[in-house]
Amino acid sequence: MNTYVTKVERALSASWVYTAGKMLLVIALSRTQVIGMNPFGIAYAAFFAEENALCAFFALLIGTAAGGGDVLIKYISAALIFAATIYIRRFKDFSVKAVALGVSLIVASAISLFKAGATPAKIILIVPEAFMVGGLYRLFSNEKGEGFLEYGKEIIIAGACLGGLYGLKVPYIDVDLAIMAGMIITMSAAFSCGIPVAVLTGTVLGFLIFIKSPSAVEMTGIFAISAASAAALGKTGKTGASAGFLSGMTVGVLCMGNLGALSVTDIFTAPVLFMLLPERIAVKMGRRINDIFCGQDYEKEGERIANQLKTVAQAVEDLGSGVKILSKNKKSTSDVYETVFERVCRGCRNQEVCFGSGEDVVTKMEELKKVIDRDGFLNYANVSKGFKQSCLRSERFLNEFSHMYEMYKQNEVYNGEAVYDRNIAVNQYGEFSNIINGLSQTVTAIPKREEMREKYSVSIAVCQEPRGGQEINGDTVIHFKNGSKYFVILCDGMGSGKAAREISSLAARLFAEFFTSGIEKRSAVNMINSALALNADRESFSSADILEIDLVTGMAEFLKIGSAQSFIKKGQEIEEISSSALPIGILENIEVTPQRYMLSQTDMILMVSDGIGEASNGVMKNEWIKKLFRTKGLDDEELAKRFLESAKSRTVYSDDMTSVIVRLTLAD
Repeated sequence: MNTYVTKVERALSASWVYTAGKMLLVIALSRTQVIGMNPFGIAYAAFFAEENALCAFFALLIGTAAGGGDVLIKYISAALIFAATIYIRRFKDFSVKAVALGVSLIVASAISLFKAGATPAKIILIVPEAFMVGGLYRLFSNEKGEGFLEYGKEIIIAGACLGGLYGLKVPYIDVDLAIMAGMIITMSAAFSCGIPVAVLTGTVLGFLIFIKSPSAVEMTGIFAISAASAAALGKTGKTGASAGFLSGMTVGVLCMGNLGALSVTDIFTAPVLFMLLPERIAVKMGRRINDIFCGQDYEKEGERIANQLKTVAQAVEDLGSGVKILSKNKKSTSDVYETVFERVCRGCRNQEVCFGSGEDVVTKMEELKKVIDRDGFLNYANVSKGFKQSCLRSERFLNEFSHMYEMYKQNEVYNGEAVYDRNIAVNQYGEFSNIINGLSQTVTAIPKREEMREKYSVSIAVCQEPRGGQEINGDTVIHFKNGSKYFVILCDGMGSGKAAREISSLAARLFAEFFTSGIEKRSAVNMINSALALNADRESFSSADILEIDLVTGMAEFLKIGSAQSFIKKGQEIEEISSSALPIGILENIEVTPQRYMLSQTDMILMVSDGIGEASNGVMKNEWIKKLFRTKGLDDEELAKRFLESAKSRTVYSDDMTSVIVRLTLAD
């Protein structure tokens, strides 16, 4: 009950924040004037009224009050007429509502002119403003807009808001809100995008902010120069972007000979605030700006998506093949005979007398099988006299044979159902693969998004050694770059040797194919887990240690599924990351919680398999790993090798060993 109440409280809190934000937008847009018209506030208020009419009306009242009595009467009257029309006629179509809003504004304008007196200029603007308000309302109400409609809505709202905020000063420090916001947005674009996008952002924002200023042209130029300077130094981080923007502002003001519409506090306050802005927010703003301003290359983007779909199809096909491979391990009666012989008869002094040769073994076992099939059980009463007289371990033999044969029959029943289910799954995977391949042939064009500039690069060092007495390591490591993300996948198959290698290799390869094709990580985990869980022997288990690094932001995300601990080294501080989930292939459903950490230059990550992670016991079992990870003066290859050597000295060397060192550095 308490949990439910908490969720409700959070929802109400989020709802109030959302409503307050919408109201602030209405107020800011109501202050924006274009050649004597204020179309943005009434249009957005009408759109917001669909959700909360009272708050929309109150915000419009506040926003238009600053324009004087005539403006207040005009737009409040239009809002009331529009609300009454919608209430009476119950219009549902947004296009019809847009026409109704335009007509309402015409009627309200006539009322305002009648009271204040008509002039030719005001009469001429009535119809154009009505068309503009109706068009803006239709654009704002198009919540599922795509392409130009969606981005155009954002551009208009952002630009109109900045225009509405221009002239509003922060008390005591003489900072213009619009100028400060425009500078921070421009620096975000410079920090996250290239010089072209940054300059375009600075130019557009400079023009929108200072459109009513006599020095609008000069201010637009200064914003453009500052954006270019910030982008040039933004590769070194937020501090570089701030310093570059400040340098550009200084050069622009010196060239112009005066501050124009700027103040000294405007110039210095915005860079400082940008440095204090969380990096993830700056990057998010930059990404959105990049989406708005980047061009569209339909042919190249269509090819990229088609290739992604083909990769998905190949991954699904491999998934089906993996199910087929795992389905081959079906036990036969000869396996039962061999197991009983090894457990009971091997080493018996009468072994040669009882069985003589391998063929005799099978013959005698078949006779016992017929007895248990006929009577349903096997004991001294229903076996031959010759068997009882010749077998020195007859009681143990009968018990073991009965037990193993019963397990064999149960397995046969299970296989009859499981193989059927697996065949269905394989067929579904194949059909799904065919569908996706067909889609890849028909993809022609979608909007292209310019790649974000990568701030970091990754170096990898891997060291592996098989379990003592084995020739093949059962662990698999795959690392690759996909767009602006870098993936490291470490899978540890159950057991060791060739069998473990097959399972871990299959899991790692499927993960890589799914991630490359753009499939969400949680979906990939569930699909691969289902594939391994379908194995009839229930022994196709593999841990998975998955690391994804965003090369733009430095954000690292871990998905740990039954894997050993990983370690993050920041300077001399080391943080341990553990797994709470079982390996993939054990349960039908698996729940994995991503663990996220923000990385910076020179940070290191250590990923290990169980052979190293379980090399020591006790509460302090990982302290030796942390101590060794702090060692200075070793390159990454040598450090990865040291982990294996140290682990071998602490254990009986009973499992495959793998160590992976991941180092984050600044991109060239």
